[in-house]
Amino acid sequence: MRNSTIRSYVPALLIAGSLVTVAVSSGGCTAVGDAVSNVEQASSGCDEFNEGESSISKLSIDGDTRAFVTASANLVAVATSTEIEVLDACKAIDKDLKVPDTWSALAPDAGAPDAETQEACGAAAKKIDAILSADAGAGCQLVISGGHCTVDVDAQATCESTCTGMTSCTPGDITTECSPAEISGECDGTCKANATCEGTVQTQAQCTGACEGECEGMCDATACHGRHCAGMCEGKCSGDCKLAADAQASCGANVKCRGGCSVAYKAPKCETTVTPPACKSSETCQASCKSNVEAKSECTPPGVSLECSATVSADVQAVIDTVKANLPKIVLFVQSQSKIVLDAANQVVTTGKVVADHVTTLGGKEIACAGKAVQADANASVSLNASFKASGDVSTSCHGPSAN
Repeated sequence: MRNSTIRSYVPALLIAGSLVTVAVSSGGCTAVGDAVSNVEQASSGCDEFNEGESSISKLSIDGDTRAFVTASANLVAVATSTEIEVLDACKAIDKDLKVPDTWSALAPDAGAPDAETQEACGAAAKKIDAILSADAGAGCQLVISGGHCTVDVDAQATCESTCTGMTSCTPGDITTECSPAEISGECDGTCKANATCEGTVQTQAQCTGACEGECEGMCDATACHGRHCAGMCEGKCSGDCKLAADAQASCGANVKCRGGCSVAYKAPKCETTVTPPACKSSETCQASCKSNVEAKSECTPPGVSLECSATVSADVQAVIDTVKANLPKIVLFVQSQSKIVLDAANQVVTTGKVVADHVTTLGGKEIACAGKAVQADANASVSLNASFKASGDVSTSCHGPSAN
């Protein structure tokens, strides 16, 4: 399991108190007066944090602190929404499979439903595993098609431009900050050999290669109509189609190409974490900007189906039906989204440490907002890890990707 646990380093009021100590030890009434003013501002709190990015952007605080607080607020938002989605999916699976409710009693009066999520998903995983184990002869296999998350390199560059001391830094672009194999976008030319056309159920990809979803056309030279093709699919694919080594293809209208286009991409995006440009200053602010765009990554859930090679029981059919309806968001988090948002959590760890180490250089409002952000990051990390483990339990019960 990825280790992204964030510790709460320094409460805001303790930070503020340290300013008075420093001021007194350094001497001077003016220094003490400034420190007391900072304490008063720090004590007033930071309601803007709970109001989100638009309110934080209006604060009169330095660029580095603003970037950190913004990244933290967005991390909290994605941790909250992700856990709710995972919990809702697990509860729906439990309902479909008639699992007795052992989780509602664990619902919190306030805060994140970490224990409730783990209980609901754990119960769902145990039920699925029991049903599939009892009917192992059905030969069921989980088929996953598509499912991607992208980050906005331009948004990262815009954020970095507000960092303190960034005037000497020229941000890179997507070609320098993202692995070429992970750049995707609309391709008016042809998607290159060994690249991937990212089809979906709604927008099938033209395919000559390995199709993760359902193939419509020919499968190993045999007619194939709407089923998974373990060999060479030639036709249309409802998921990712990795083109063969001797093939190039136009992916089709509204279908993205990942890993190589014969012409320049339109609206290229990055499907992995982004490496910030090498700059001489504000490295911690860059880390916040990186975390910010990762927390706001745009994701498309995969198609997920449980395919069995033999006649199945009513219980297995119930699993097949609930998997198709409720597993996509769970698999998305385990397989794609977690890699990005857990890296976002690690980035705010780095920045939170620096904030604690350099607290005496901050004003009162910076102290209040940074202190609140550090504490909120700790809670968000716990929730993300709870969602990750719970999602992995359900996914692996269906023979899907695991949380490791």
